[in-house]
Amino acid sequence: MRTRITTAVVLAVILGLAIAPARAFNYDIGFWLSRSSRSYDLLAPKAGIDSANAAMAKIPDTGIVDLLSYPEEVDGFKLADSVTAVQLPKDLYLADATPAPAGLISQLQAKFRPGDNEPWYKVRYGVSVTTADLRTLPAADRLYASKSAGADLLQAGRMLPAEPCVILAETKDKAWLYVQTAGAHGWVASLKIAVAFTREHWLSYVATGEFAVVTAPSLRMEKDDAAPALETLELPMGTKVPLMPPANVPAVVRGRASADSLAVLLPVRRADGKLQVVPALVPRTADIAVGYLPLTGENVIKQAMKLVGTRYGHMGASGRDPYVMVSDIFRCFGLELPMSLAGWEAAPLRCLSLKDESSDIKLLAMRKSVPGAILLGDQGPYVFLGQYGDDAYAIAALPVVKVQPKSDLSYALEPLPYNGIGLISLKSIYSESGNDLFSGLRAIIEPALR
Repeated sequence: MRTRITTAVVLAVILGLAIAPARAFNYDIGFWLSRSSRSYDLLAPKAGIDSANAAMAKIPDTGIVDLLSYPEEVDGFKLADSVTAVQLPKDLYLADATPAPAGLISQLQAKFRPGDNEPWYKVRYGVSVTTADLRTLPAADRLYASKSAGADLLQAGRMLPAEPCVILAETKDKAWLYVQTAGAHGWVASLKIAVAFTREHWLSYVATGEFAVVTAPSLRMEKDDAAPALETLELPMGTKVPLMPPANVPAVVRGRASADSLAVLLPVRRADGKLQVVPALVPRTADIAVGYLPLTGENVIKQAMKLVGTRYGHMGASGRDPYVMVSDIFRCFGLELPMSLAGWEAAPLRCLSLKDESSDIKLLAMRKSVPGAILLGDQGPYVFLGQYGDDAYAIAALPVVKVQPKSDLSYALEPLPYNGIGLISLKSIYSESGNDLFSGLRAIIEPALR
């Protein structure tokens, strides 16, 4: 343990984080759990989580939607307005830093014309067959506001494998579908969605009884020559997959004994784009849970620690930003969480406001908070670990940030391409505004209804 802590301190010094107490850079969750008498308490039972999901779905600003009660027909004109209401800067750049071609946005918008819609549109139902990016326009092109790149302006979110969606529209060439998931909406490549024959067919897959949830950072399916569509399938944390009923599990699945595995049901896209469900085996020893995990501070921190060192990705593009990180973690408990700052501020969760409070008041509030609570800052949500000394520590997904200069001769903050998820002290990381993350804290939120 001493070696692990010493190594962490050395890394902290290199990154300009040496002002933090040495013990606080501790990757042993026992250290953080021991600092609160509530670490092992159940923060919300299953019924409470279901109630929280239902309550958030009733507040439009949260962005959470109850797909099971989604109307079977939607207003076509309102849908057209929603699909085409995309605001982008005048100057746009491609990934190679060259200016975007003139008329590019108009060309993309022309793939779906409001006039193509009927007054009422009958929705369809689908399931993602792999991890899929959601886009604000039907294009895989990355667009940026500056030549130095930054956040992709077209990235609207991410779908996990086996995630259900309601299909609201499609492009004229049928290459893109406009979908609504439980927490986001946008365009997705149609090759990544399997379309159910009927709503009942869809419900038979997404509303099944028994299921498993991936609790590893990601879980790669093993090679199976009999099911080539599953060979490269990777299931990120929070992926929920139905289980085959125990009584129906055969002794052998595609030439492999099932006794030491969980028999999961995975979606596959047929040649005609329709949904097909196939069985697959996942070792029982894999980091996967049958049903949701109990929502305790201990379990939240365990899940968050697994993501430390993984890649940052704006709105889920090849990684996790603060909203996607927290969403993936809490999906392991069955809780859907907002994907925007406005959504978090509208959520009816147990919240203690820290706006305009002094540093001492913030620290006092954190001493009483449970590890695994959410710290809501200007940069998004972080997973709270604990308060130590005059600082607070959290697990956060960070892009490019600023840190104290390494040289005593310099006073200017230095940029650091963090681009990952890490254990940080909030007073040693600075935003573009020059303020540390601690001063930008807005609230402490516990994942339970008020």
